Amino acid sequence: MAKSTLPPGRWDEIAERDKFCQAWARGFQTDVVCKGPPVVHHMLLKGMGGSGSYIHDAENLILLCDRHHVGVHSQVAIARECGLIIRR
Repeated sequence: MAKSTLPPGRWDEIAERDKFCQAWARGFQTDVVCKGPPVVHHMLLKGMGGSGSYIHDAENLILLCDRHHVGVHSQVAIARECGLIIRR
């Protein structure tokens, strides 16, 4: 799936709000050290019912490090349990 473009200023808004990778705060891969640049993750993915302007709303976005972001997308069931991937 192609990367979607956030509205201007949204990345900065999420980075300011979250400050650091939120995977640990959510209990996801607590034994994995954060690594890589921070990324903004969509919790409700387009492929899981996300559509329209909500997809880029701040409530649907969370800051993760690159390593945890890859982990979230490769361990979907665990990520759902931690609230890092949601479904409509």
